[in-house]
Amino acid sequence: MAPRPLLVKGTDPVSHLTPPQIVEQLDHYIVGQVEAKRALALCLRERERRKRLDPEFRAEVGSKNVMVIGPTGVGKTELARRLARMVEAPFIKTEATKFTEVGYVGRDVESIVRELADASVSMVHQERLTEVRDEAERLATERILTYLIEGGPAAVAESEGPSTTNERAYMKRKRRAMARRLAEHELDERVIEIEIETDEPYSSVVEFASGIGPEEIHEQFQEFMSQVSATKKRSRRVSVREAQRILGEQEASKLIDLEDVVETALRRVEESGMVFLDEIDKLVSRGADYGPDVSGEGVQRDL
Repeated sequence: MAPRPLLVKGTDPVSHLTPPQIVEQLDHYIVGQVEAKRALALCLRERERRKRLDPEFRAEVGSKNVMVIGPTGVGKTELARRLARMVEAPFIKTEATKFTEVGYVGRDVESIVRELADASVSMVHQERLTEVRDEAERLATERILTYLIEGGPAAVAESEGPSTTNERAYMKRKRRAMARRLAEHELDERVIEIEIETDEPYSSVVEFASGIGPEEIHEQFQEFMSQVSATKKRSRRVSVREAQRILGEQEASKLIDLEDVVETALRRVEESGMVFLDEIDKLVSRGADYGPDVSGEGVQRDL
């Protein structure tokens, strides 16, 4: 007799919700569609149960697709979107017809997974930015205070060195006074010279991760980090308000572990990613092997 699968404690936000409770949550956003809500709630619970299985048994339980049928405007997309938000899962909506628009080939069906990975990286990256925002703003404020007091990057570099006790005490008082004025937004329009990074190989971690598969991540990430370490710096004159935004973004980027972001995002795609495939009815074959529907034959198989 085969051993009973072992369960491990779930960590997802919806892991403690029953199907009726999931339906109740959906009722706050979508009117009616009771049967659809119940069916999707059951599917969601089955997915959560699968994730709680011991890894040895999890691979034996495949995830299932759900077909939702109904006219435009009844809430099909919104149901899927809300479910994805409940479980903090990456979500994309795509039209099946886009894969047959170019001749008989259309776009590569595998691009669905790449788009889902991009959405997942963006989601995780935003979560990490939220986590480090307070610390990033604090560090940015400290840099701005230094620029305000010392006069700019060059002056800051020249001022580094031993100083007398009286000078240090004076600078502390001056810094506290400047911090108070900065907190009260009295200096928002003052123009200061700051040091910013230039020649960034990627505008964001999202751009870096676009199109990268699990088998390529480690090699690509090493290349990415080598390019990041080679970025140059230059001075720029901006208002204090703009400097807070620019320096806040720089400090936040330094606090985020990019490799962890990408690995977490790919894991979410594998375990909980959701794809809403719209207009699939337009690809359904009527049984003939010729005519206008022939361009969708291969797409049906790939999907």
